[in-house]
Amino acid sequence: MLVIVWEVGGKTQRFQLERSPVRVGRALDNDIVIPDISVSRYHAVIAHEDGQWVIRDMGSRNGLRVQDRFVTEHVLRDGEQVWLGNVSLNCVALADERIEFQEAPSPEEPVEGTIIRPAADIALGRVEVTPQLRAPAPAAEVDLISSLLDVIQKLLSLHSLEDLLNAFMDLVFAHIPAERGFLLLYDEHLGELVPRVVRFRHPRSEGRIAISRHIARKVFDERVAVLTLDAQADPRFAGEASVIMHGIRSVMCAPLWAQDRSVGVIFVDTVTRTVGFTQQHLQMFTLMANMAGVAIEQARLRASIQREQAIRARLERYHSPAVVEQILADRGRITLLEPQEREVTVLFADMVGFSSRAETMEPKQLTALLNDFLSELVEVVFEYEGTLDKFMGDAVMAFFGAPRAFEDHALRAVRAALAMRQRIQAFNERRYLTPPVQIRVGINTGKVVAGDIGSPRRVEYTVLGNTVNVASRLENFVAKPDQIVISEATYEQVQTAVEVVDLGWLDLKGLQQKVHAYELVRLKG
Repeated sequence: MLVIVWEVGGKTQRFQLERSPVRVGRALDNDIVIPDISVSRYHAVIAHEDGQWVIRDMGSRNGLRVQDRFVTEHVLRDGEQVWLGNVSLNCVALADERIEFQEAPSPEEPVEGTIIRPAADIALGRVEVTPQLRAPAPAAEVDLISSLLDVIQKLLSLHSLEDLLNAFMDLVFAHIPAERGFLLLYDEHLGELVPRVVRFRHPRSEGRIAISRHIARKVFDERVAVLTLDAQADPRFAGEASVIMHGIRSVMCAPLWAQDRSVGVIFVDTVTRTVGFTQQHLQMFTLMANMAGVAIEQARLRASIQREQAIRARLERYHSPAVVEQILADRGRITLLEPQEREVTVLFADMVGFSSRAETMEPKQLTALLNDFLSELVEVVFEYEGTLDKFMGDAVMAFFGAPRAFEDHALRAVRAALAMRQRIQAFNERRYLTPPVQIRVGINTGKVVAGDIGSPRRVEYTVLGNTVNVASRLENFVAKPDQIVISEATYEQVQTAVEVVDLGWLDLKGLQQKVHAYELVRLKG
């Protein structure tokens, strides 16, 4: 069973998938209504097929994305995020409905036959021994160590969270004489403990299992373990329907924790007077819960690292390493790669006379020259924390101000253009090229849509809009060899820092309106 969780306008919403199909979109007649402009009116549909929930795109404007790749359909799995435009749907798997939270009294005085101690103390054996609990014999301690080694080996060999949880419950039942048990994990999207695994030693005993909400939260929040020898004598359990109906005698509950953080709760019980839990069981149970907590955190960390590596690999195509680190650090606060309107400064630069050189050079030599030339330009883009958009033959397109916003994006672009011209002069001196390589540059500032754009098969981070068209035409039709041409929009943002020559109003091919342009000469001072 899956629950879909999403957030719009600061409010968290949830929808439990029970019937099929489920329509998702901005229109009010959808089953899941997401009032966000980036979501299409009828964006996707979720259907139950062959025991799985599958989400399919319905020809939406912004498509479906999973782990930074576009998909037309995808099988929903626990813990995944599916992006519809700027909104993420978070998938949370629930166990069956046999787990029931109930309210129960919380006596202040300790109850005889019940232990509530910090889980870390119990794991280390620092718990008072009572005649009822029975201290473990030396041989039992050896068995404890052997069993724990078995648990560690099996848990560390698993990478899937689902496999890990089921294997852990198998291990619990192999080493603890429990007759019923279940595992809860804390879900940050729902803000509550969610049932994930339910297990019965004997099929005939299957039924509903109730747990005190107070006890579950106490175990989770305070990281304490609980053992009661007679649940019917403890008012925290006596009011529970499961205790009365099934005659539960012995109960253990422990936190799944790693270091100083709880990630869930594990609960087991017995319904037979002759089968009860001892101090050794409590210690083994608590140690296993600690190991499981560590393994769960590791599994989640591995999944997070894999997602970050995929994002990092894409970002490194466009940005310098320093900017990549800053973008990844910012992803927790804003969705930097989602299409959104931004003000940026776009720069085009190309090699003058490349076609003529191609006629007189061997392909291998021409390729080496072009690679070295483009590398020089890219280094400058990264130096000024710009974004490399693409290569177009002998030309480079870059922009400044997205995905990381800079107030001085226009000045960064201007400085980068001047640095490019200077580096190409040094490039010529090193290679003794005849004729020397020259560049021309066009720069424009304005509004664009910046973000991941593409098809389900390929997506790239880029910018779209007339701002890009103007910059391209300034470079292609106005700039002369070794000349940097900037638009009036760019000049307005950098005029106090640069010296220019006014080129007047220009007619640019393919544009209806004239563009006021300037030749950039140098920085002032």
